[in-house]
Amino acid sequence: MRLRACKKCSIFDLEHHPICDAEVIRTAEDFARIRIPQSNIVGECLETEMYVTFYDNSYGLVTYLCRISRDKEGNHIGKDNVFYNVYECRFLKQESIIQRRSDYKIPIQIETKFYYKNKEDVIGEVEGTIMDLSAGGIFFICKKRFDLLEQVSFPFSNKDNIITLNCEIIRTQKPSDYREDLMNQDGIYGYGCRFVELNPREETAVRRFVFQEELKIHREKKEQEKLIEE
Repeated sequence: MRLRACKKCSIFDLEHHPICDAEVIRTAEDFARIRIPQSNIVGECLETEMYVTFYDNSYGLVTYLCRISRDKEGNHIGKDNVFYNVYECRFLKQESIIQRRSDYKIPIQIETKFYYKNKEDVIGEVEGTIMDLSAGGIFFICKKRFDLLEQVSFPFSNKDNIITLNCEIIRTQKPSDYREDLMNQDGIYGYGCRFVELNPREETAVRRFVFQEELKIHREKKEQEKLIEE
């Protein structure tokens, strides 16, 4: 199977421990060409078998058992003036495909602060909890009442740094839809939001997080099914 619309991938060892992310620069029927900054540790894993999960906009999360080797293209400098090594991922076996849906939501629980502006343009804040997240938005609960189309922002951890994401409230929903223990608690409100004003870097960070969490959920499910079979 040839990947159709793939620009990113993640490399894992045979125990599914993450090693690094990479940029996909070419795909073919039986291999993909990727590039990674020279400072990355993947060079220690050359000519060994590894799992590589490709983030394909058409197929979803496609994982192959691969053999990684240095490509004849060698090194080159990217537009960001960073030196990259080019590698070839030779597909040995297709392990799994997780279909991607644009509205796929991952259940999650992240406690954070939400920031907003009142009518006097004074910035306020409220503690809240994100209950699910997708590439398009979030659902969160808090103890403040918001109106539809109000905007809030919150800090989002993107590996090495923290970015601020902006959301617009598009619906209200009962918090008990997500957790039964919230059914009888007064003064807690739930809000469905869509992301607004995402730049490409922010969108990439959110999509990568959703992909990786989706992969983790899928892997845990498979491990549980394996235990039941045993």
